[in-house]
Amino acid sequence: MITYEQAIKIAKEFAEKVQNMLKDNLLAVFAIGSLGSDYYRPGQSDIDTIIITSHKRENLKIYRKEIRKLADSYQEKFDVPKGFGAILLAEEQLYPPYKYDEELILEIYRIKKQSKLIYGHYDIRTIPFPSKKDIIKDAIAIEKWRQEKHKKNPDFKINNNVMLVNSTLMMLKRYLMIKCDIIEFNKFKVVMNKTLWRSKPCETDFVHLFALKYVSFKENFTFIERSLSYGLILFCFGLCAVLVYLLLAAFY
Repeated sequence: MITYEQAIKIAKEFAEKVQNMLKDNLLAVFAIGSLGSDYYRPGQSDIDTIIITSHKRENLKIYRKEIRKLADSYQEKFDVPKGFGAILLAEEQLYPPYKYDEELILEIYRIKKQSKLIYGHYDIRTIPFPSKKDIIKDAIAIEKWRQEKHKKNPDFKINNNVMLVNSTLMMLKRYLMIKCDIIEFNKFKVVMNKTLWRSKPCETDFVHLFALKYVSFKENFTFIERSLSYGLILFCFGLCAVLVYLLLAAFY
């Protein structure tokens, strides 16, 4: 099980390896997601990083394969749950005008809202928040990509459980941003927090109703699960008491 401190140490070691590849073109490496925020869970959370370089976006292709290979080696070496993420970016990609087919709008928000600098220097205050229009265009670009994939291959589908969960979470996050002006990247709050889903007046939408029903189901299931656990404990105590009584009765 990787603790928070160990995960930061692993990410910093990874960043040093990246620096050996990119040399002076490496500007900074950030931990993002749960590791860059306050909800890292040892044994459950993955390690996600964003690498910012001074390269032009068209020059990054030659490095992506090597960095992906390095990230995979770290995932295997340290047995990181759900994988080791490494998003390689050119500094220019953080600023408008954006290229929406790059699908980076949410990643920019993640840098702004849930990141921790682990290597180099970069003032994220200089990065502007993308507008709601940018978020919508980003979502449209992803849907176009999905449709094109399906058109080329009618059997195309997400056949990996982790990919399915992540894709669903990303759609829910975009929904909250576009429909409710809520920026939330903590996946547990996105899915499980009833207060969050009730904080804006758009509960008549199908997604909102679905989320609320799911949260209620999880709350009820947790209550039932705990009740059964307590019941089992009481049953065991009662059984032990009966056995002790029978033993005493046998001797006396």
